[in-house]
Amino acid sequence: MKKIILVIVAGVVFLFLVNSNAKAGDINSFVDGLKETPVKVSTFINKEIEDTKAFQKKGWNDGKIQLVNLKNSILKFFTSN
Repeated sequence: MKKIILVIVAGVVFLFLVNSNAKAGDINSFVDGLKETPVKVSTFINKEIEDTKAFQKKGWNDGKIQLVNLKNSILKFFTSN
């Protein structure tokens, strides 16, 4: 759990540093970048969750097809003489 929190914090800091276009004396840009970072992180996490769900759904469907094919090949082996 601590590793996950550490990775999330490191990711937020990284995104903040990458997305921050603040220059010396330009505090408004700095504040805007800081305000946008949580939204960007949340959007990224939600997109990753949806991508993972789609990947798992496809994997389960492929597994079901493989299981049916295996069952049919085993039945075919024992029924054909």
